[in-house]
Amino acid sequence: MNVDVIGMIEVMAEHGTAPTEGCSLFGVGQEDAFARLQRTYLERRFSRGGSAEKFVIGPYGSGKTHFLRQLMELGRGMGCVSAEVTLNKDLDFTRSLNVYREVIREIRAPATDQKGIRALLVASLEQVRAQAGKNAAIAEQLVATWVDGLDKGNYELEAYGRVTRRALEAHLKGDTTTFDAAGRWLEGDVSDKVLARELFVTTVDKSEENVHGRRALLSLFQLVRRAKFRGTVLTFDEAEQGLAVDRKRMDRILSMLQSGINAVSNLRDGSALEPVVDLVCWRHGNANPHARPDRRERR
Repeated sequence: MNVDVIGMIEVMAEHGTAPTEGCSLFGVGQEDAFARLQRTYLERRFSRGGSAEKFVIGPYGSGKTHFLRQLMELGRGMGCVSAEVTLNKDLDFTRSLNVYREVIREIRAPATDQKGIRALLVASLEQVRAQAGKNAAIAEQLVATWVDGLDKGNYELEAYGRVTRRALEAHLKGDTTTFDAAGRWLEGDVSDKVLARELFVTTVDKSEENVHGRRALLSLFQLVRRAKFRGTVLTFDEAEQGLAVDRKRMDRILSMLQSGINAVSNLRDGSALEPVVDLVCWRHGNANPHARPDRRERR
């Protein structure tokens, strides 16, 4: 890891926030916790193709963001794709497509600083090529076979594999126009009729956006596994801001979270670990900040 340690210390001293990179250098005293997370989820559960969603709580300034960023570093070091999404008031958590778009904007393959779906697609090709070692001919044959089979996977969102295949075929041919068009759709631009016709997909109505967003996120996890990455570490930070809403809206969010937990737990051919920070109102779907949390990982 190539990081500016002095710069990190300066940022932490001036702003009191965790650095975006290099948190593992300062994670003193948490070695056992991260070793257990690595063993239980990133090794055992991911090797079985399983997923998990956990909730991390703690008072202001207790190091939750540092914890999440160190977890992402650990995941990337083990070959996981990662993304950090900040659930501030500008991101409506009840709109799954918006959440998916933010995930795609922040998605990052291991061993690279580049973010976004296009960078992930290119990194996926390199990941597949690496399976062939130094034999360039076999590597290209392996890539061609892998790309050709992308639309045959059992994705939660059927069109996901087809559009991904088209994007990568275009990239391999140097067709930047089609590659960018497919990238736009994978980024969540799903209501543009011209784009939909170009990619041979149907547009998504407003009423269908939540379902599409949830399925697209699960399909992203499946794509990551198909590309031979170990899995995805997706973290949601500052949930206390994004979830500071009225009771009616909170009930809807809690219902969506329960649905999301069930979907992640039942996901096949995809591995993801999703920690959510500071969800302080979780117990059997009731917004009760004084209730003892049932399904949270304490920190």
